Amino acid sequence: MVLFFRLKVRKNVFRNLYKKSVVINNPVYIGYNDYRIPKIRRKIIVNVGRLHRQKNQQLLINAFAKISDIFPDYNLEIFGDGELREVLIEQIEQLHLQNRVILKGTTKNLLSEIADASLFVLSSDYEGMPNALMEAMALGLPCISTDCKPGGARELINSGKNGLIVKRNSVEELAKAMEFMLKNKEEAEMMGKNAKEICNTHSFKKIIYKWEEFVMNLDNYR
Repeated sequence: MVLFFRLKVRKNVFRNLYKKSVVINNPVYIGYNDYRIPKIRRKIIVNVGRLHRQKNQQLLINAFAKISDIFPDYNLEIFGDGELREVLIEQIEQLHLQNRVILKGTTKNLLSEIADASLFVLSSDYEGMPNALMEAMALGLPCISTDCKPGGARELINSGKNGLIVKRNSVEELAKAMEFMLKNKEEAEMMGKNAKEICNTHSFKKIIYKWEEFVMNLDNYR
C-alpha cells in the first residue's frame, strides 16, 4: 500500500507540474537571408558534433560505407574533436574509406564550410534540442536525423516535409535515407527550403518574446 501511495503521489505531482509548464526552444541566430541556398552544392555529406558515443558517428560511417559505391563522387566530412577520434580513424581504415571520410576537427568558419553541402546528418543516440541540426536547417541544408531521445529532433523535423527522421541506431534506415536524399535532389532541395523556415519560427526575436510572455504570466504557473 505504501508503494502504491508513493507512486500515486509521484504521478500526481508530475502531472500537475506538466500542466503548469511551458516549453521554450533555443533560438536560431542565423537570419533567413544570412546564407542563401546555393544553386550548386558540393558533393559532401556533413556531420557536426564532438567525437563521442552519444553522437554515434560510427553509425554514420557504417551507413556511408553502404552507399559509397553508389555515390563514388561523394565524401563524408565530420566536424568536431573528441576521445573517439582514434577509434573512428581505425573504423575508417577497416572500411577502406581513408580518402572518402574526413575527420575535419574544429573550425572557426563552420557555417561557411558546410553551407553548400549536399546533405547534413545527425546520427546521435540522444540530444536535448540539437543546435547543430537547427543551424543546418537554418542554412537550408537537406537534413536527416536519427529519432534521438528524448525527441528534440522530432520536434524540429516533420519527416518528409523539412527533412527525414530515421530510427535510432539503424544502419539500414540511415543508409536508405541518405541514398534517397542524394538520388532525389528536387525533393531534398524542397525539404531544405522548408527547413530554412526555422529562421522565422525560432528567431531570436520570437524566442525572446516567448520568454517575456512567460515572465509576465508567472502567476498562471504557480
